[in-house]
Amino acid sequence: MSLQFKVRLTEELHEKLKNYADAKGNSLNTEILQRLADSVVEDEKYEPISADSAKQKAADSRQLVLEDIRRLCYFEINRVAQLGGQHAHISLKKYELYSYTDEAWEEAITPIVKELKDKGFDVNENDVSEDGFGIRF
Repeated sequence: MSLQFKVRLTEELHEKLKNYADAKGNSLNTEILQRLADSVVEDEKYEPISADSAKQKAADSRQLVLEDIRRLCYFEINRVAQLGGQHAHISLKKYELYSYTDEAWEEAITPIVKELKDKGFDVNENDVSEDGFGIRF
């Protein structure tokens, strides 16, 4: 489960974060979440953690990744459509999905592919990999 809340940023900080996000190909939301997560991980670096806790953290993070990939799909579809194209490529490399178990992979990607197909987009499931996939419309 993820929560939403508003944060006030100075224009200067907002611009810096946006520039960092753009340079990495991230959304501003992903950039801020990653930086917050990194700071918490750094604080917890030397604290012992159980396997169950690690699994729960991974499950919680997968939900955030799923939402970010979903937003990325629609962003790319809109961007390509505005340029007159009919094929968007979704790069998934930054999410390091190769580290997912098969079950976690299915849990993360299958709902997105199904949603896109339900909306009339053509996604070849055989071409979906941890590197990315194409969407035709």
